[in-house]
Amino acid sequence: MSIKRQHARTDSSNLAASSTPPPPPRQPLPVDLLLEIAARAEVVTVLHCSATSKPLRRDILDPAFARRHLTVPHAAAHGGFDPSLLLGFSYWLDAGYTSSGVASAHVVEIPPSPRPRVGIHPSTTSHLASLEPLAARDGLLVLRHASSRDMLGAVLCVFDTLIGEVTCLPPVGVRVFYPPALLAVGGDRSFELLVADGGLRCQTFSFSPTNGQWWSPVRSVGGPPGLKPPRGHAVVLGRTVHWLCVRRSLLPMPFLVNRYVLAVDVDAALPVDLRDSSGLLLAAVGGRLSLLAVDERLEVSVWTLTATTPAAAWSRDLVIRTLEMERQAGRLHSPLRMQGFGERSGAVVLKTSDGKLIRLDLGTKRGDHAARGGDKSVQHVCLHEIDLASLLQEEKEPLNMKAWSSQLNELERAMTA
Repeated sequence: MSIKRQHARTDSSNLAASSTPPPPPRQPLPVDLLLEIAARAEVVTVLHCSATSKPLRRDILDPAFARRHLTVPHAAAHGGFDPSLLLGFSYWLDAGYTSSGVASAHVVEIPPSPRPRVGIHPSTTSHLASLEPLAARDGLLVLRHASSRDMLGAVLCVFDTLIGEVTCLPPVGVRVFYPPALLAVGGDRSFELLVADGGLRCQTFSFSPTNGQWWSPVRSVGGPPGLKPPRGHAVVLGRTVHWLCVRRSLLPMPFLVNRYVLAVDVDAALPVDLRDSSGLLLAAVGGRLSLLAVDERLEVSVWTLTATTPAAAWSRDLVIRTLEMERQAGRLHSPLRMQGFGERSGAVVLKTSDGKLIRLDLGTKRGDHAARGGDKSVQHVCLHEIDLASLLQEEKEPLNMKAWSSQLNELERAMTA
């Protein structure tokens, strides 16, 4: 009897279990989340993830993921480091330290590893044989042609060791003295590079697959004199670049060596480079503090100081190349000196090296030579302007320019008497 009741209870429990709907199937994790997890894992784990599905494998094989894997912080199993992230290292083998007849060369070393890892592109060694390595970050390698080592306008290029592509840079505007610094590297192969000469005249190069490439104007930071070329590479923290520098004392102990950590805030430097302040003019444009600048190419630019976080920065709002075209045509020569600016009219007065005056209109971007000039003693140029309300008032009573000029002449004679 008890056995029958037990069977009955068992049958009823099975019936209840069969009437319960099965749990819903588990939803797969989004691909973006899987890639974020894989980016923080070791290389072996990444390889296992790539074997789970073809779409995930395709995303992992994308160069953007490889660069992402290089940049994210990993677990602290090795003190926060992941040895599998070392792809290799390269150096310049100078002929002066080798046997006779061996040319200087760029050598790429790939250390052995017991585990699989992301590899350097096979074309790395052949492409870089005659180029000096200068800096590296996140799979990018900055190189220089050895023949342009001490030249103004050195030939630099950036090599992507993951996909084997080379970006050739236009000639540099300074002599490269400090080791270049890769300020930023993006997952789409975009990057920003800083170069500087011995006087800390800096220039940045920006590259983007979508927006193109360009050099910024040369900016003068002004560093301590007498520093020796730094050994080692630049250290980039945020937007600040650090170099370890050495300077020898002359007196009283000529053999005393002082070491400095030179830090340059990239965004705090003046917007353009000039050997003196004659090419700069402080002004107010649209109610904001601005700098007018003319460089050695006779390119005139307007820079505005904008309040940003955490510090104020200079932004270039306007560039005029009218005078640069005259220079290329041989009708004008540098240097030019800023003499005056009209905050209302936008007129800029510049003086050439032989004393001629040029008026440049920021609104129309057109320039013309003043009727007078050729006197190198021209100083204290002032622009006489009128505001809109007064101008409307003067339309009723036209200004008598002849009488005004006569009054100025009388005042000048009285002051010189």
